[in-house]
Amino acid sequence: MKQKILLFLAFTFIGLNAKSQSTYYGAGLGQALYWGDLNSPDFFNNLTHNNGFAFQAFVRRHLNDHFAFKGNIMFSKVRGSDINSDQEWQRNRNLSFKSSINELSVNFEYYPLRFSPNTPYDNWSPYLSVGLAGFYFNPKAEINGNEFELQPLGTEGQGLPGYDDKYKKIAAAVSFGGGLAIRFSEKVIIHADVLCRRANTDYIDDLSGDYVNYFELYNSPTNGPLSATLADRTGEYLGASEIITRETGSQRGGKSVRDYYFSGMISFSIFLADNKKSAFRKGKSGIECPKF
Repeated sequence: MKQKILLFLAFTFIGLNAKSQSTYYGAGLGQALYWGDLNSPDFFNNLTHNNGFAFQAFVRRHLNDHFAFKGNIMFSKVRGSDINSDQEWQRNRNLSFKSSINELSVNFEYYPLRFSPNTPYDNWSPYLSVGLAGFYFNPKAEINGNEFELQPLGTEGQGLPGYDDKYKKIAAAVSFGGGLAIRFSEKVIIHADVLCRRANTDYIDDLSGDYVNYFELYNSPTNGPLSATLADRTGEYLGASEIITRETGSQRGGKSVRDYYFSGMISFSIFLADNKKSAFRKGKSGIECPKF
């Protein structure tokens, strides 16, 4: 199902990539933000520590003065860590991750104030956005100066007999948000927006369900010592000389809530209309001005 969604998004994006009077192209820079089980209770703490660089390239087609269709590719990085929390139980859990999020999306935009890139009288408008996305993620954690991919390790017992299979690193998301569009010139439009994605996975941070006993993971031929070490890092935080492990089934994450990620972007677009047909050469009514 996920592969079909990604194929649909890819073909839609390609289909949008056609020149017309209402199509323009752009790129943007900004920040991505993770929101999930490794959050701190402090909102501003999360804004400071859970973010990373984001870049996007897109094509947007205005269907009329109020509606537009956007195909977008985004490359970003996010992170999260219990050590940033002011809650002792989280610091004691001592889990962390970082991941790239590479996304292909299609969004439908609504401009309540009339706005079209090829008319001279609509210079700005807020807009609302909703859409679908497919994305790739790959959570990693660092220990002793070395970085390891977490998904192959099955830190919550994935792959062991009686447990779930290892989660996929490709997932889908529903996006929603809004922004502000401003005409900078006849050819250039500036957009500033914030979009939220609700993922259909709870494993962007490799954290969702329950602990599996350290020795159960350690002695498994499919998971092994590295999985056991990165699944429960409480002893590392406490500086314990002996292994500290929780019982299988004790809570590790909040599996009832899926992960989210956000983007905040400033983007610039170039409009590719034929100047001879552009409404900038017409009056406000869209009728050609008389020539003498």
